[in-house]
Amino acid sequence: MLYEELRRSIPQLTTLLLGPEEDKTKGNAAGALSNLVRNSDKLCEDIVSQGAIQVCLFLLIITHFHTLLSALSGF
Repeated sequence: MLYEELRRSIPQLTTLLLGPEEDKTKGNAAGALSNLVRNSDKLCEDIVSQGAIQVCLFLLIITHFHTLLSALSGF
């Protein structure tokens, strides 16, 4: 029952990751998604099927790309 309730939050959390929200909000959304699978794998398939993993990976790549460009611009 609890996991059915929590399952409904996955699309909203994924949308927050894609939106214009501040980085802190996106970090909190990613943290909330990770908390959903911390004690059980019942929501893993839903998180993957909603695209949340892909979005997190994209954000990670973009963040590190910008960091790398900033570091290289100093040379």
